[in-house]
Amino acid sequence: MQRLLKLTLGALLLGACAPGLPPAPTVAPLTGAVPDEVPSVSEIDAAAPLADALRATWERDPQLYYEDGYQEFADRGGMVGVASIGAVDWAEVDDHRDLERAREIACRC
Repeated sequence: MQRLLKLTLGALLLGACAPGLPPAPTVAPLTGAVPDEVPSVSEIDAAAPLADALRATWERDPQLYYEDGYQEFADRGGMVGVASIGAVDWAEVDDHRDLERAREIACRC
């Protein structure tokens, strides 16, 4: 079963993150340019609150995904931004077929 994740973005900051969200327009394509005005939060400042949100998510239900932890972080007032990294070959590994695809990509690095 494939799990589709939908994001709602406002000023390129995460607003909601859940598989049940209806399709919504985004501010910019995720592969597009990200404006310089996106606020920056130090990784050090975000580390403890993010770790706490991820821990709380796992303790609530170990079957949830890490994206649910980021949503918990955002719900608690944490800032989650998006940034383009350009075209990248990648594979999410859920089964043996995905693992083979990931290995093919890794061999090209």
